[in-house]
Amino acid sequence: MANPFVDTFHPAQSGLAKDMIKHTGSGGSATGAGDGNVGIGIYVEVAGTIAFESAAGNNREVVAAAGAYIVCGVKQILATTTVDCQILVI
Repeated sequence: MANPFVDTFHPAQSGLAKDMIKHTGSGGSATGAGDGNVGIGIYVEVAGTIAFESAAGNNREVVAAAGAYIVCGVKQILATTTVDCQILVI
């Protein structure tokens, strides 16, 4: 992963994501993409409220159905994400 919103010629902009990071929401802890990394979106496995820091540095909260995609750059999944929600940062 890198930050595809800085380098517009990054492969993640034109093809498949290189990896996914799983966040189960358990334990009240945040999940980051790593220093300098930004996910290109979120896939929601189980419905719930997704709280995340966007690529622009803003905190966002979205209620999502199971199987939904949130098409927004994401730096970090925040600890306030619902516990029953399982998501993948792509």
